[in-house]
Amino acid sequence: MVANAALQAKVRELSVARERDRIAADHRESVVRKIFDAGLDLHSTAVIGEGPAQIRLMHGAWPSQTG
Repeated sequence: MVANAALQAKVRELSVARERDRIAADHRESVVRKIFDAGLDLHSTAVIGEGPAQIRLMHGAWPSQTG
C-alpha cells in the first residue's frame, strides 16, 4: 500500500515535470519567433527608411560610437 502511494506520487511528479518542460519549450519558441519578427521589422525599416536611423540600423553604430 505504501509502495503504491509512493509510485503514484512519483508518476504525478513526472507528469508535472513533463508538462512544465512542454510549457517552457512553447515559451522559448514564442520568444524566438518574436525576436526574429522584430529583426525582420528592423531590417525592413532600415531598407525602406533613409537618414541617420537607417545608418544606425544597418551598421549598428550609434552616434557615440562613430567618433
